[in-house]
Amino acid sequence: MRVGVSLRTRPLDGEEPGAVSARIADVASLAERLGYDAVHALDHPVPHPAYDIPALKHSYHNLDPFVELAVAAGVTSRVRLWTNLVLLAYRNPFVTAKLVASLDVVSSGRLIFGVGTGYQVEEFAALGVPFDQRNEIMDEAFPAMKAAWTGEPFDFVGKGFAAAGNQALPRPVQQPHPPIWVGGNSPRAVRRAVEFGQGWTPIPEPPYTQGARGFAPLSSFENFADRIAYARAHAERIGRTEPLDIAFSTTGFAYWKGEKASKWQQIDNAGRLAEMGVTYLTPGALVGPDASHAEYLEALERHAEEFLPHLSAL
Repeated sequence: MRVGVSLRTRPLDGEEPGAVSARIADVASLAERLGYDAVHALDHPVPHPAYDIPALKHSYHNLDPFVELAVAAGVTSRVRLWTNLVLLAYRNPFVTAKLVASLDVVSSGRLIFGVGTGYQVEEFAALGVPFDQRNEIMDEAFPAMKAAWTGEPFDFVGKGFAAAGNQALPRPVQQPHPPIWVGGNSPRAVRRAVEFGQGWTPIPEPPYTQGARGFAPLSSFENFADRIAYARAHAERIGRTEPLDIAFSTTGFAYWKGEKASKWQQIDNAGRLAEMGVTYLTPGALVGPDASHAEYLEALERHAEEFLPHLSAL
């Protein structure tokens, strides 16, 4: 079993210039030294406060994930760099393909390219992207990016763009491309992961938040097992034989309910998830939203000491 942790390094009001880069370096290098397998960052260019969760002091402001992970790449040599998640509909697919290839090159082939559909209606409007077309835009992006990643001249006509003999170099280090992990809980998201990706990253989400965040509910282990069975059935239906990585949180369904899972609950959850077919774990929030940078580093060390021996043995 592999384990990834958040960089948790969004800029803070009033901090000195360069401090955020130093904090990224601190977290990434410590995570590598402690034995974690990946560090991850999310993607929200212009989030709307309507989607914040005040009770959890949860907001969506962050650095661009490609910039943040590039800083992490410069101070590490082993740990994987995971975009968790890039929202494909927000950018032209060839621009995204260039960002992906660039980060894979500067990290010597350590990128995990996590992608998602997105749900913030106001963010789509701000970026000039039709919200009701986001699924079609996302599905079109996969073959477009894969054509660019070949490094050869290619032709591709999409909705609102066309390539006629264009070429994108350099190629990614990982060939034919970095692993694509597709996020989402809906049947369409599951099918997309099986058809286009190497991994699936569902999101623990109880039904009561569906109105605010727009995710398909995924609120119990039984519900999760049904989705995994659906993924396996779809893989068999289309003739896929390649294994599918699945990433999930050890806190299970507690966080979004405002609950805190104990150490042994998380370890039990991890064992149960491993039996279900999960291959990659995240620990969820290791500290509260008001915790300092030093407290987060301490929490990483404490989590590594208490959990990694158990999780690595799965």
